[in-house]
Amino acid sequence: MTLKDLPALAVEEITLDADDLRLRGWFSHLRGVHIGPSYLYCGDAQWPGELIELDVNTRYATFTAPAWVQRDLIHVGSVVPWLPSGWQYFHVNMILTSSWKRRTFVPSDAQHFRWRDSHGWTKAGATLSDGQAPTHIEKDG
Repeated sequence: MTLKDLPALAVEEITLDADDLRLRGWFSHLRGVHIGPSYLYCGDAQWPGELIELDVNTRYATFTAPAWVQRDLIHVGSVVPWLPSGWQYFHVNMILTSSWKRRTFVPSDAQHFRWRDSHGWTKAGATLSDGQAPTHIEKDG
């Protein structure tokens, strides 16, 4: 994955509307783009906000962000990658630096234990620390 794969908003206008900044522009493509909470990716930062208007024929869109965002990150003329709300800038940075690894959860048995006034669990077969008393094993826990 590269930044070129993400939909990007080419910013044509930025206005202050009450307590929000309103950005208008057009998207490079619409794969994955939808109305709702989202982010504009700014490298080591992001602009949280909401995509509130989207014309699928022209790709023209309106994105709002709170007025407190770091304004020097995006200007008229900026082309900024757009992220759905489930992603954040550090996720993209991990992917771009190859430190992201896809993992699939595989259930395994869990050893539950008591330690002082607390309850915990670890992978079945792991050595418990001093003071940890096993209580039961949960299958696929």
